[in-house]
Amino acid sequence: MLINLFILFNFVPYDYPYSMNIKTLVLLSILISGISINANASDTLVFEHELIFQSSLEESVYKSVLAGEESRYFDAFYVLTDSSDINIESAKKALVNQIRSVKPNKKEAKFVKNVYSSLHERFFRKYVEKVFFDEVFSSGYYNCVSACAIYGLAFQELDIPFAIKETPTHVYIVAYPDSHQILIETTDPVGGYASFSSAFKQTYVETLFELKLIDASDMAMGVNALFDKHYFNDSNLGLKELVAIQYYNQGIFLAEKEKFYESYQAFSKAYVLYPSEHIINSLTASLVNELISSNFEEDYHITLLSKLPRHKTKDLGNEEILGEFSRITEKYLIDRNETEKYESVYNDLLIGFKDSTLISDMKFYYNYERARLLYNKGRYVHALPFAEEAFAIKEKNADAETLLISTYMNYLSRSKNTEKALVRLEGYMSRFSGLKENNHVNTAWLNLNLMAMEKAFTEKNETGGKSYKSNFEQAVSENEIADYDDFLVGRAYSAAAVFYFKKGYYKSANTYLKKGLEYSPRNQELKSRQYMLNRN
Repeated sequence: MLINLFILFNFVPYDYPYSMNIKTLVLLSILISGISINANASDTLVFEHELIFQSSLEESVYKSVLAGEESRYFDAFYVLTDSSDINIESAKKALVNQIRSVKPNKKEAKFVKNVYSSLHERFFRKYVEKVFFDEVFSSGYYNCVSACAIYGLAFQELDIPFAIKETPTHVYIVAYPDSHQILIETTDPVGGYASFSSAFKQTYVETLFELKLIDASDMAMGVNALFDKHYFNDSNLGLKELVAIQYYNQGIFLAEKEKFYESYQAFSKAYVLYPSEHIINSLTASLVNELISSNFEEDYHITLLSKLPRHKTKDLGNEEILGEFSRITEKYLIDRNETEKYESVYNDLLIGFKDSTLISDMKFYYNYERARLLYNKGRYVHALPFAEEAFAIKEKNADAETLLISTYMNYLSRSKNTEKALVRLEGYMSRFSGLKENNHVNTAWLNLNLMAMEKAFTEKNETGGKSYKSNFEQAVSENEIADYDDFLVGRAYSAAAVFYFKKGYYKSANTYLKKGLEYSPRNQELKSRQYMLNRN
C-alpha cells in the first residue's frame, strides 16, 4: 500500500535567499548541472484537459500563455489570487509607466542598471518568502519569483535580451545572456546588480580549479569559455517557465498546510508549462500523500488513483497501486456491500489505467473478490461468471482454480438441468486445458454423463442415452484411476435396461445391466434388476 511510501517532503519553494560569493556560485552551478528528471520524457503525467482552474479568468490566461501569447504573461503572474480584470490592468499600467520612465542609455550595462534601480526602488519594499506576484503592487512584498517576473516583463517591454536561471531553491535573471551577462540577483537590494568583469570570471575559473572541478587540460579552453560552460550551464528559462515556477510555489505552500489535493492541482499546472525535476517530484508527492490520507469517499480520489500508474518508479509500482484498489475493495465491497459503487469505481479505473499487466491484475482481483463474496453468501449461480473470469485471467492460480471448481460443484448440486450443467463443464474443460488434470473436474464430468444418460433413457431418448454412455465408458477406459459415483452408475444403467425391457429387447437390457456391473460390481440396484430379468 501507499502508506509504506509516505513521502515526507522537505518542500522548498523557489525563494531561498543566499549570499552571492564565488564559492556559492560554483556550488550552485554544480547543483544545477546534477539535476536529472526522474520521469521518462515520453511519459505524460498530466494532460491539459485535466487541469482545474480557480476561475474562468485564470483558465483563459493560462491557455493563452501555453499557446505562446507573450502579452498575457503579466496576467498569468497576477491571477493566482482573487484577482479581477480591474486590479490587473491597474497594476500593469503602474509597471509599464515605471518602465517607460527609465531614461535610455546607449551603454547596455548602464541601461540595465538604471532599469534595475528604478524598479527596485519603486516596487520592492520588503523581501518575504511566501508571497505572490500581486502583493508587489498591493504591499511591496516580493520574493525571487515575483521579482524575476517584474524584471523579465520590463526587459521584454524594452527588448532587452534576458534569461532566467534556476537553482534547486532559487531563480535569478541575467540580461544580455549571450554577451554582457549582467546578473540581476532579485533578493539583494544592494548588490543585486552585477556585470561580470574579466577579474570575476578569472576568479571563478580559478575557484573551479582549486576545488578540482576542472583540471589543467580544461584550462586550455580559456577563461571565458570555461566560465560560460560552468556558470551558465543550465538551459535558459523564459517567462512561461517562471509562471510554472510560481504555480510550483503555490503548490508548495498548499502542501505545507497538508492541502495535498489543491497542491496537486497547482503542481499539475506547473508541470504542463514546465516539467522540471522539482515539479515532477512534487507532483508525485502531492498525489501520493492525498491518496494516503483519502478514504475514497470522493469521486476525485478515484480519478487521482487512475493517474497514479503514470508516476511509476522503483518504489511505486503495480503492487502499491493494487494495494490502493484493495482498500477500495475492503471499503465498498466487503464492509458496505455496495456492489454497484464498487463496480462503477472498477470501471472508471479500467478506463484510466493503460498498463496491460496492471489491468490484468486488477481484473483478476476484482473478479476473484466478487466471486468469493457471492460464494460465501451461497449465491453460486451469480458467483460463477466472476469465478470463470478470474480463472481465465490466471489459469495457473491455485486459489482461482479452487474457487471456480468449488463454486461450480455447489452450483451443480443445486442444478435441475443436467444437460446445461454438463455443457457448462465441458466449456470449462475446452477453454481451460489445465482443468483436465483436476480429478474433481473429471469426476464431475463422469457423473454428469451418468446423470444425463439416466435422464435420456428415462425420456426415451435412445440416441442421447447411447452418446452419454459412450462418453462415460471411453473416459473410464482411458483413465486407470477414474472416480465416479456407484449410485449414479446403478441409476444410469438401470434406466437403460428398463428402456429396452419395455421395448421387449431383453437381451439388450441384460447387456446394459452386465456392463453397469463391470463399473460397479457391488451395485445392489443392478444386481436386483439382473436377478428379476433372469427369472422372467
